[in-house]
Amino acid sequence: MKFARSFLILAVSTPLALAPAVAGATGIGQTCKKVGSVAVVKVSGKATKVQCIKVGKNLKWQQVATNPQTNTSVTAVSALAPTENCRIADTTPGVISSGFPRPDGYPSTLKKLRVLVLPVSFTDLPFTASDLNYVKSKYKDVNSYYVATSYGAASFEAVYADSANWANAGGSLSENGLTNSNLQFDRSSFFRRLISEYEAKSSTAGYDIVEIVTSSSGQFGGATGMPPGSSMYGTGRSFGGILSTGGAAFSWNTLAHELGHAWLALEDLYFFQTDGQISAGYPVIGAWDLMGISSGNQKELGGWNRWLAGWIASTSIRCVEKGATTRHLLEPLSTKQTSAGSKMMVYKLSDHSVVIAEYRAESAYNEAQSKLLVYRVDTSFGHGQGPVRYVADLGKAGTSVIVDSVKISLQKIDKAGVLIEVSSAG
Repeated sequence: MKFARSFLILAVSTPLALAPAVAGATGIGQTCKKVGSVAVVKVSGKATKVQCIKVGKNLKWQQVATNPQTNTSVTAVSALAPTENCRIADTTPGVISSGFPRPDGYPSTLKKLRVLVLPVSFTDLPFTASDLNYVKSKYKDVNSYYVATSYGAASFEAVYADSANWANAGGSLSENGLTNSNLQFDRSSFFRRLISEYEAKSSTAGYDIVEIVTSSSGQFGGATGMPPGSSMYGTGRSFGGILSTGGAAFSWNTLAHELGHAWLALEDLYFFQTDGQISAGYPVIGAWDLMGISSGNQKELGGWNRWLAGWIASTSIRCVEKGATTRHLLEPLSTKQTSAGSKMMVYKLSDHSVVIAEYRAESAYNEAQSKLLVYRVDTSFGHGQGPVRYVADLGKAGTSVIVDSVKISLQKIDKAGVLIEVSSAG
């Protein structure tokens, strides 16, 4: 954190020997002639570094933040685009989305959620009291995950249905259509039937999410997150729904992924059809985002999805539009937000696409090597079509990547943060 704060000091008390004075550089906000040129001017009697930045259609001298220890400059917030400019809309909107504004009708992301857990038995797979212990452990883990991912903004309270009211599917797994089906098989009608039967005996009032869960089985498995409301795959109620079955029944990371649908209104970031990967230009985000792959040694929810969820403050977003070279200090995505820290650099390409850089340091949910992750969001691709695509991960200072004529260079990396430079590649 100290590393992050030191880069965001806006004025220093010692003279800067970074650039010679430039003729005509009289002060911040004054007109300049050449983008990228730097100068030292007096501000309240103190030597202050300024850079020639394109502001709208004009060139202006803008103050540049400086780290007095390394003498490395960071572009001032005043020289960046307004954060609102990087809130791209989803051009394939639906009940779930990868853009702004967020879909209506979902539970708040800034509170303690109440979740009703309803076990279900089949003639060939009964749910037992020992199964319930595994489910309780699952909720302990998923609560810890989302407390960390939301920076303390959200948590869970799981309420377990009384055993006398546990659901009975009234037949075998195959008779209820839960075996020999693909990942996108619609199980919402099965969910709604069991909810109606439960509501005849007890109440679902006051719950934000209802999960129906089977016992574990190695013979089949899968989970489905359902949005609230009366859409085709919705719960038909005011709460979101999750059906966890077989091999996925006791998996906390699978539950975390399905909550991404039923609670956060997020899209699947993997391809439903593999031929889409070839036509799209970049591979899917994969294990770099919980909504891509929820297993393995990387389970973090990406910065873009955290911003969609309302967990990253606008003051932690560095929004860039086409123009001058800019420099950014980013703190680890996983660490608690600070008033001076930045989580993401978002470069706007169009009204429906951006390039993002964020720092993935090693953490409880990222056991991989610390890297600067660069990825692309394009909301013209919908659910299951890969709206979020992997571009590169950089782990060594001096390396860079070019995407959509934007060059992103990693200049410094350590445990506290990364320093990057963003420029035009042509």
